[in-house]
Amino acid sequence: MNTPPRNRAFFGLIALAVVGGAVAITTTYDEPAKAKAAAGIDPLLIMSHAVSLPVAHYEDYSVVFN
Repeated sequence: MNTPPRNRAFFGLIALAVVGGAVAITTTYDEPAKAKAAAGIDPLLIMSHAVSLPVAHYEDYSVVFN
């Protein structure tokens, strides 16, 4: 049987989607991803490099509205 190329491409995409879905469903993910030991966050290092940052300035209007 001779099928047109358009139908062949459509059925090929459907087959690819079915196979991809089957692989995604049957793949096991029992173990969560583990971070490397060197990927930790050092708060002291972050604070030591935080220089010349703009300071938030808030006006105190509490006296005006009391």
